Amino acid sequence: MPIDFNKSPLKNPINEDTLTRALARKWRHRLIFGGYWFKSYALPIFGLIYLALFAFARYTLGDAWDYFASREVLMRNVLLGFFVLVRINLAAVPALIICRDTNKSLWDHFRITAVNGDDVARAMVGHAIMYGAIPYAVISLASTFVYFYGAVYTFSWEDILKYSIPLFMFYFSFGMLFTALGITGALLWRNALAVLGFIVAPILLLFLSAGAEFVETLKAFISGGHVQNLGNQPITLFLGPENRLAYTAQTMSRHGFTTGPGVDTGIILSYFIGFGIVAVLLWMGIWFTLRHRLKYG
Repeated sequence: MPIDFNKSPLKNPINEDTLTRALARKWRHRLIFGGYWFKSYALPIFGLIYLALFAFARYTLGDAWDYFASREVLMRNVLLGFFVLVRINLAAVPALIICRDTNKSLWDHFRITAVNGDDVARAMVGHAIMYGAIPYAVISLASTFVYFYGAVYTFSWEDILKYSIPLFMFYFSFGMLFTALGITGALLWRNALAVLGFIVAPILLLFLSAGAEFVETLKAFISGGHVQNLGNQPITLFLGPENRLAYTAQTMSRHGFTTGPGVDTGIILSYFIGFGIVAVLLWMGIWFTLRHRLKYG
């Protein structure tokens, strides 16, 4: 059944409404009041609880915290692995909420309601920012700082102030990129598996292209051996961005070996620009497709 914008919930009381606002409002109402908010954000909520427990353990142990002990290594690895799932979850939320309005024939559905491509694209961008990219950036920022606290030796409150904005910008661009992939899946095949498939596919492709050497590094890292840095392979920005960011600035010993973690805001901003450009191109593709297909709407 097509959307009846006149019956859309939470209608603007001053009657200055647009189709974009009505569509975005319907998705927001579905997420918040339609029983989807806990299903959508349960995993991130548990992730925040784990971060709080991790930070509490690190604080209470103080100098007794051993960066190389099996317990501490396990806690850090669980953090990295769990937040891969959390980020996939957050990236999928906007598309999963939209999926319900893409059943049967999406294009006829929107044409009947006289919505054009610009209206739909604007609504999708706003929905992706509010319920995908911003939660993605905020929660990823929290996981990164907690990881720094538990894995980087010289980290202070001054560092939080110094790195917060560059890290938020990086994760925001990442979030917009992945939400665009999820919405692409929703538009093409209109089901949850397609949404998750489009988000997970680039991660799997990068993992397969990383080669056997990275697999060996990953095994050594998980086992808690001497490997503390996952390396500079592109896949590490997806599987362990906290670790990758913690080692963006390496210091060199007189023998030419890396000697410890360090954060380089210039490199982080270059990540933001690179992924931001890709995200913009993906969203432009979505907008162009919607505008072309709904130009008679």
